[in-house]
Amino acid sequence: MNQTEFSNYSASVRSSMRVLSIVEGTWVTGPIKPLMMFAGLARRGGNGRPAVDLSLVTTARTKGTQIPSNLLLTAAAEAAIHVDVLRERRAWDLRVLTQLCRVIELHQPDVVETHQVKCHFILAQALLWRRLRKNFSWIAYHHGYTKASVKLRLYESLDRWSLRRPDRVVTVCKPFAAELVRNGTPSNRVAVIPNAIESRPKPSDAEIAALRQQWRLDAEGGVILSVGRLSREKGHIDLVTAFKQWLAVSPPQQRFTLLLVGDGPDRERLERMAADLGDRVRFLGHQTDVWPLYFIADIFVLPSHSEGSPLVLLEAMAAQRAIVATAVGGTPETVENDVSAMLVPPRDIEQLKVALTQLSGDRDRRARLGRSAFGAVERFSPEAYRDRILTLYREVTIEP
Repeated sequence: MNQTEFSNYSASVRSSMRVLSIVEGTWVTGPIKPLMMFAGLARRGGNGRPAVDLSLVTTARTKGTQIPSNLLLTAAAEAAIHVDVLRERRAWDLRVLTQLCRVIELHQPDVVETHQVKCHFILAQALLWRRLRKNFSWIAYHHGYTKASVKLRLYESLDRWSLRRPDRVVTVCKPFAAELVRNGTPSNRVAVIPNAIESRPKPSDAEIAALRQQWRLDAEGGVILSVGRLSREKGHIDLVTAFKQWLAVSPPQQRFTLLLVGDGPDRERLERMAADLGDRVRFLGHQTDVWPLYFIADIFVLPSHSEGSPLVLLEAMAAQRAIVATAVGGTPETVENDVSAMLVPPRDIEQLKVALTQLSGDRDRRARLGRSAFGAVERFSPEAYRDRILTLYREVTIEP
């Protein structure tokens, strides 16, 4: 959206907007990070842009009157974002429908946003059964399906019904958009808006040295880093397998260590797979701030079977790391093969091993890929993300 379009937006809509975002969770997950970033950036308005007053609605399992504290509520408070909490006794407690209707009627929002399957479903149900008056525009955010369990597949089938109803469905990449249309969402209601990342300063040399010491890394050794939930769809089993095969044929002077950051249901299996490698594979668990870890890495690997617009990929780009990633979801829309990353087919252990072999022995190529990745990440700035969302608000609030 250019300056003229923003001026027209301001004149045709209003100088401020009320937005209510319904989210689920107890901590700041990947989908919620861009939302909170947008809330802070759009709050000020100015220069032809409307000021956006964004509030959150979330659910909490309660016993009695006390609402348990969690990382999501803490982060919202620190960001000065108002949160209404819907109390529930159990999963899918239908009492939240009545509570949600009251919150929406109280706030009188111009736009209601929903994130995650449950949020889409409860708003659709509120509109269908509770006679909630729809005097707002509804934008649903689709973050992709994992199909990780029978329960999740059931939830995702419910989502296909829910996502036929919003005024817009925002997803993060073209393959997800195509899937939505196949599942029944009208194509003219689907918008693709990739994630964004805020710039952060590089850690000091002393911080980087301290991290290397903390994780007992060889002063001259190389590091391969992967960040993400340790679950099947993230492909870490492929990475550990490729790493083991690569070590078996790599020259002895190439002493690389694989660091896996994150936790999840596949951790025990991965630890068993890597047991014979000793300290060549390290499991760092969940880390509150992963940013400094990118700077102890020579190569960042994203081996996923399924992805949307992965924030960890954007973080690796912003840190100027050499990247190996599978060509799934929005990854090929974010980086270009052999320009800003090396892309390999998903589940292709041999090609993953080849990429590790080539990059581990070529420092100049790693530097070139890192520089190119850093240049490409400018397209995913917070300001670009804000402008895309505001354009969407304009579309849904002035349509007849």
